Amino acid sequence: MVTTVFNIAELNYNLKKEYPKEKSDSITSKYQSRIIKVAWSDIINAMDLKTTNRNLSIPDAIGYIVAKRLGIKFLTGDSDFEKFENVEFVKK
Repeated sequence: MVTTVFNIAELNYNLKKEYPKEKSDSITSKYQSRIIKVAWSDIINAMDLKTTNRNLSIPDAIGYIVAKRLGIKFLTGDSDFEKFENVEFVKK
C-alpha cells in the first residue's frame, strides 16, 4: 500500500472530526512510512482530471493519478470513481 501526503492530510482531518487529536494523530502516523512523493506531472494531470470531474476531491484526484502512474489499483469508497478504470471499491 502507498499513499500521498494529500490523502493522509484528508484522513487526519476526517479522523479529527470523530476522535480526539491524540488518537487521530496516532492513527495517521501509522501510515507515514507509506507516503510516496507526488511528481509535478501528477499535480498537473490530477487537476486536468478534476476540471472534467468536479465532484472528485483534490486528494483523491491526485491519489488516482499517482496510482495510475505507478500501475497499481486506486482503492476508494467514493462512488464518483465508478466509471474509472483500475479502481477497487471498498465500502463500510
